[in-house]
Amino acid sequence: MVKEVDAQELKEIIKIKPLVLVDYFTTWCGPCKMQHRILTELEKKVNATIVSIDIDKNEQVAIDLNIRAIPTLQFFKNGKLVTLKTEQGDVDRFVGVRSLEVLEEIVKKLEKE
Repeated sequence: MVKEVDAQELKEIIKIKPLVLVDYFTTWCGPCKMQHRILTELEKKVNATIVSIDIDKNEQVAIDLNIRAIPTLQFFKNGKLVTLKTEQGDVDRFVGVRSLEVLEEIVKKLEKE
């Protein structure tokens, strides 16, 4: 089960875990619920730490990281925000629901680097 964390826990996890996938969500967001189900499945397939943070309860995190839409996903590796190369250019976040296959491919690639 994907763990819901608060701002302090998020900072600690990013510092100590080698690869972290963060899901920014709210409880009232329908697409966020869809993404959560996908992340629960992903968690069974990869070694990355996957956490969710409710931006309604942790508004400062959303402000600090410029999270303007949900669901938003970000990857952190060795304490640093990961920038990924995509067809649309370099991105440090994914906004909107992403499929299990896409996320699994990204995580496995990051685990090898």
